[in-house]
Amino acid sequence: MSTPAPVTTHVGPLGSTVHILRADAGTVAELAAVDWNRHFRRVCLDPVRGLITLMAPSHLHEDLTKIFDDIVETAADGLGQLSKGLRSVRLRGRGEPPGTGMEPDCTFYVGKRAGSLNL
Repeated sequence: MSTPAPVTTHVGPLGSTVHILRADAGTVAELAAVDWNRHFRRVCLDPVRGLITLMAPSHLHEDLTKIFDDIVETAADGLGQLSKGLRSVRLRGRGEPPGTGMEPDCTFYVGKRAGSLNL
């Protein structure tokens, strides 16, 4: 069994650059305690698998996210519903440490929930 490379880099289908670093689970768990969102928007830590993922979105990636924002807002308006788009949201399960979880490119609340958000 070969040891995986400590860093891999690839370019996504929309031109975004993704760097994946591997470290022992303890190191990644310690890094999860850092508030990465203060400095970097696209950092995802997975202490279970020992992965640190850094993403640099391309212009096309960011443009498409804005288009999705516009589509959802227009659709909600057409249906007479409130909408609220969130970009910097981290989704994680109960008990998972801060700095871990998934960060979608865009997230939307439509309807009653959008009106109840105090953001």
